[in-house]
Amino acid sequence: LREPLVPGPEPQAVTPQGRPGGKPWTYTPPVTFDQPLGIDLSPDTVVIAGHGAGVHPNLEQLPTVAEPTSFSGRPLPNPLHPLALPLLRPKQVIMLGRPTLHRPVSTLLADPQVPVYALTTGPRWPDVSGNSQATGTRAVTTGTPNPAWLKRCAEVNRHANQAVRGQLEAHPLTTGLHVAAAVVGALRSGDQLVLGASNPVRDAALVGLNPQGIRVRSNRGVAGIDGTVSTAIGAALAHEGACEGPHQGRTIALIGDLTFVHDSSGLLIGPTEPTPQRLTIVVSNDNGGGIFELLEQGDPRFSDVSSRVFGTPHDVAVGALCRAYHVESRQIEVGELDAALDEPATGMRVLEVKADRSSLRQLHAAIKAAL
Repeated sequence: LREPLVPGPEPQAVTPQGRPGGKPWTYTPPVTFDQPLGIDLSPDTVVIAGHGAGVHPNLEQLPTVAEPTSFSGRPLPNPLHPLALPLLRPKQVIMLGRPTLHRPVSTLLADPQVPVYALTTGPRWPDVSGNSQATGTRAVTTGTPNPAWLKRCAEVNRHANQAVRGQLEAHPLTTGLHVAAAVVGALRSGDQLVLGASNPVRDAALVGLNPQGIRVRSNRGVAGIDGTVSTAIGAALAHEGACEGPHQGRTIALIGDLTFVHDSSGLLIGPTEPTPQRLTIVVSNDNGGGIFELLEQGDPRFSDVSSRVFGTPHDVAVGALCRAYHVESRQIEVGELDAALDEPATGMRVLEVKADRSSLRQLHAAIKAAL
């Protein structure tokens, strides 16, 4: 850069003219990619909706495993719990967007005996197992679903939800799944929910999140923890600016402790910068990476090394971090979370709930046994 670093005063504002007709200097016209795909709905069908699922009204009658961000703000007419899939034997699958969260979903999509039809918003679609038989951007449907199949799926969905809730009540320790259930239960229409990657976004799905009236967001296609605190702050500012009313514009972020620590500097907002007025960050703190307790690395055979290598306990004082950034925070029990979220708080605050990850494997095994 050459000095002076700031230009001198101009007699009048200078605005680049651009191209004729008011177009920008570089203009990209909108392009519509439309590829209809014929699908017969007569065979027993389930829909798997992932991040970027799009809107497909002609498929709403079908049982749908919906990841939290897939139906953001919209009702889910025929929900299907992800843990219910092993109890069913669908004849075909319609995949919307990019599902990444649940192993029963991955197992079904990889089954060579079950045809998969992928509907996407562009010329690319996920197909890790190479099992997708056809792809398009919208379904042209024929046939109607078997009422007996729809009834069976609804029954299995209720059973799976009851199994989760029953085992949560029976489990003696507080886990991240309990925290997610409390947060989901406290949501009201008009709220925005920001979900951290790893367990929180999965836990929200497992405890039966109903996205109707709730704007649901999650970072990087639900696959990474980078910048989640900053994302929550930016999302809250945008949400507050778009909403009106005393209970509108509230944002609740549910994130894990590692996600919080990783982007704790996102709490730093300069005194001249806009600050969210209705943002609560709920930190489910199980002191490490709880998701690894549920994977092969968490097998008791590896207990001597798995915690240090994969769990990565840190013992960070969440409250002290918040005080360093002048952000209100307090530690509460999971049973106090509903009332705390209902408080007429203003500004930005952090609610920390201590959780246990050592019993996560046992809890999830109990849920599967109850199915």
